[in-house]
Amino acid sequence: MAASPGLLPLCLPDPSGLTLEDMSRQRGVIMMTVSATSVGCACPRCSVHSSHIHSRYSRTLRDLPCHGAVVRISLRTHRFYCRAPDCPRCIFSQRLPVVVPHHGRQTCRQRKALLEIGYAWGGEAGYRLAAKLGINCSADSILRLLSQVPSAEHAGDVKVFGVDDWAWRRGHRYGTVLVDLERRRPIDLLPDRESDTLAKWLLAHPSVKVISRDRAGAYAEGARRGAPEAVQVADRFHLYCNLTQALQRVLERLAQVLGQVELPSDSTQSDSTLLLSEAMELDGQKGSPVREAAPPTLIQHHQERQPSREKQKARFDAVVAAYDEGVTFRATASSS
Repeated sequence: MAASPGLLPLCLPDPSGLTLEDMSRQRGVIMMTVSATSVGCACPRCSVHSSHIHSRYSRTLRDLPCHGAVVRISLRTHRFYCRAPDCPRCIFSQRLPVVVPHHGRQTCRQRKALLEIGYAWGGEAGYRLAAKLGINCSADSILRLLSQVPSAEHAGDVKVFGVDDWAWRRGHRYGTVLVDLERRRPIDLLPDRESDTLAKWLLAHPSVKVISRDRAGAYAEGARRGAPEAVQVADRFHLYCNLTQALQRVLERLAQVLGQVELPSDSTQSDSTLLLSEAMELDGQKGSPVREAAPPTLIQHHQERQPSREKQKARFDAVVAAYDEGVTFRATASSS
């Protein structure tokens, strides 16, 4: 079918360097036949421009889907003779770096989309999302793309970066992931989570000023040795972990006192704040008498679960009583 010239910027990976010759759709697959507009290319070995055509050939590329339909591009390019006398390469194929990588089977824009999906979701989840979007790939293909990406070009000037561990095989082998927190991009993967490995990486990148890490001692030691001038901070997730654990220890210490605190009915603060503050005050008054508190009022959720809790407690008491009487485990299980 004929294609309007106004549609070229929407359907071609590089409208300035490609010409749409034909477009058809069969069984949900859109096939576009395109050719390179330039008749000439620089030799990848010696960089000498050549327009002496040796032959023509076609290659099929996978492209981003269009309105749910699979898109395939039949790309027609040339091979050229290299006329440089000192160049060891006599024949070379035409390069279109904006359209497709060398020896690639998918367009650069689909490759970029899969990389973004892989960074965000990983292999299996990324594969499921790509399938929903109409991109035909596998989880291994996404992971292979991620592994082929070299370290970020800005790794040499990273100033604020995060470090955390990740599992090659959970419970057996772990590595370390380094992330540029300013650009929000991963920059490197370390094979283990030892302090020597991190210190060696930091010594090779002296631009680091701030290191965000977890509470692992190995990362703290590696950061001190590799970047002694850098500021070490805790990330938001582990700050929440520290706060949760500290609050849990306080509540465990005040567990008995909390049950003896009576809340005023006309309180202007939140009940939880008043309860905790009064419990800490009573806990600090050693030897002082504690007034008898009124029975706590259960909220609706706890009221609904109260019968089940009582039934479970009765069964527990029956099992303990049977154990004290010397009843065997099998007999106790059959009776309960």
